[in-house]
Amino acid sequence: MGGVAAMSKMNLADPNGYLEIADIWLVGQTITLASTTPVYYIDFEVWWADGRHPIGLGVYLTDDNHHPVQPMIASAITTWESWQKIKQRVRTRFSFRDFTMEAGVEYFFLMRDKMSHFAVNSRIYIRKYDNIFPDGNLFYSDDYGDTWTSYPNDDWIFAICGAPELPPPPPDPPIKNVATLDLEQIVTSTGMRIIVTTNVPCHLYCYWTATEPEKHLIPILTRGTQLHTQLKMCFVDWNENEQEEAGDTLIHTFIKEPWAHCETRWLTFRAQVMGSWVAPFTERMSPPEQWSRFHEPWGVHLTENNAWRKWWDASEPQIIIADNTCKIINFG
Repeated sequence: MGGVAAMSKMNLADPNGYLEIADIWLVGQTITLASTTPVYYIDFEVWWADGRHPIGLGVYLTDDNHHPVQPMIASAITTWESWQKIKQRVRTRFSFRDFTMEAGVEYFFLMRDKMSHFAVNSRIYIRKYDNIFPDGNLFYSDDYGDTWTSYPNDDWIFAICGAPELPPPPPDPPIKNVATLDLEQIVTSTGMRIIVTTNVPCHLYCYWTATEPEKHLIPILTRGTQLHTQLKMCFVDWNENEQEEAGDTLIHTFIKEPWAHCETRWLTFRAQVMGSWVAPFTERMSPPEQWSRFHEPWGVHLTENNAWRKWWDASEPQIIIADNTCKIINFG
């Protein structure tokens, strides 16, 4: 449960005065909170007289003189409990079911008692000259509220307990880095499809080259530590490809066709997040193992009809197939 101003003083503050309350003697208090707060209850201290009448509380808005104006916008009552002793100071509370104090709005809390002022009256304890709520004033009336006397440094509310609305969370910091979570290579008939998964939505661009990038070891100062082996790679003779998907995505597809089966490529990916460039990351990609079946076998060649044909060598036996019969000729 959250608290508002002076909640931490709830059990520390002691009264140093009191005002009697009765049918014509009213006690009021103005309060202004800095944040909008649903109020659960208000604590105050009372000395119950013999009559033990319920004490009522009305909540009003104020005029230019900080006096209450109709209509009443909330109310509560507090009654004497069996465990409370009369003619002793006790701390009790006004409880609310559905009352919210708006930020920056001044409210007037007006306390009433039906007890006749000719009897022994109950007392409301106050803090004189040392109010807990410096933005409020204590008011007292001895004529049913027709006139009010202000005590700007006093108050009778010892605590307001509620749940202030939390400020909106700060916006997320801008994304400055992108990382790959997965990189999948799928062989096609003439090349390769590359699928990259990143940790944040972005728009990827692939820069590739068949020429091995130049590598430089450049000293760099990182968090106060001098690193002498920081690797920098320089791409030369590169090509650029944009991802197939539109906009910022988590999955990025690149189709690399044609791609010779004997060619190794170096790739670097650069990302845009909502149109802003972020750091690149680099991959070295060799032809996949599935392509090894297309390597030319030793001693044969590929004809124009895509058939493997053994080179003629008079010193080696030859194998021919004719009339569904396999024959070995030229035994050497």
